[in-house]
Amino acid sequence: ECPSAVDMARIKAEYLVHYYARNGLPLFNRLMGLLPTLNHLLFRFGRPLIPFVNWSLKTPPAKALLLRAGIDPRRDLPAYARSTLSSLLARREAPGLPRPDSNGSSPAVILFHDTWAEYNHPEVGLAAVDVLEAAGYRVYLAEGRACCGRPLITGGQADKVRGWVDQNIALLAPFALQGVPIVGIEPSCILTLRDEYPDLASDRAEALLLAENAFTFDEFIVRATAAADGAEDPSRPSPLSIWRSNAGTAYLHGHCHQKALIGNDASIDALRAAGYTVQLIDSGCCGMAGDFGYGLGHYEVSRAIGEERLFPAVRELPSDAMLVASGTSCRDQINQFTGQSPVHMAQALAAALKVSTSQ
Repeated sequence: ECPSAVDMARIKAEYLVHYYARNGLPLFNRLMGLLPTLNHLLFRFGRPLIPFVNWSLKTPPAKALLLRAGIDPRRDLPAYARSTLSSLLARREAPGLPRPDSNGSSPAVILFHDTWAEYNHPEVGLAAVDVLEAAGYRVYLAEGRACCGRPLITGGQADKVRGWVDQNIALLAPFALQGVPIVGIEPSCILTLRDEYPDLASDRAEALLLAENAFTFDEFIVRATAAADGAEDPSRPSPLSIWRSNAGTAYLHGHCHQKALIGNDASIDALRAAGYTVQLIDSGCCGMAGDFGYGLGHYEVSRAIGEERLFPAVRELPSDAMLVASGTSCRDQINQFTGQSPVHMAQALAAALKVSTSQ
């Protein structure tokens, strides 16, 4: 029996650990693994320098340095936001993490905010909060969380990820025990908690508990809608009352990691629940594949993969089309090679709300 795509990813992750232990870890892999830590340090000690950093990363001297680190100079690294997601939510007086045994008038949900949402695209996290709050949930940010560990796992450093894994489990498992859902924004991040953590954690039982209560954003919206359909609580918003009756057409590019583990059904159902007519793009992979497309020697391959099906399909869409792609690297790849600006699932759902709560 042939191994599945998920099994192959696990085999590759383990193989790379042994391969790089014998042959040395490339600087590119080391840099990608350190990126969450570097981002944290930048925003903690160098926040006033963010505009300069964004500008300088596109200059020839910076491109030359990045080339030495193994990053293709034809790629632009994602720009940093002026403010982090957590700081923006603090201004909205979003509450801190609840006690695991706390009760409230509305059900709680914990938002697992990934590195991209925290430092580069806080607008995606704000859109997710808008939708969850409109649906009647108290949203708590996973304050104190570590990186999910995906950059280390895919970069041949899975043997170094346990500290981050255990930190997240210690933080989130008590809430999972109380039935509080953990909802992720970036598909690969939340699916890492669900798929790899039981094999990487010091405490497998707690990791499994967390995995059972970890959901992609679209999965949770579909789950919440189904639960609200069967509920008779007049204090909760109807699952249909928060959406406009006709949101238009949404064109969906499915995320590869998500497709491999859970498929596209939740994405399609979430968009339909919000009033969209959904057109699934027969797109295959965008070609970026996480950080693969940034690596030296991968640019042309990355582009060719996208040109196989995805890019031609995107170029045929209307210029004002609602193009949905939940993966950050997918959106960057599509934008670079087609000029289209896809939105995250949360942004698409937020756009369909009758009233937006963003400030």
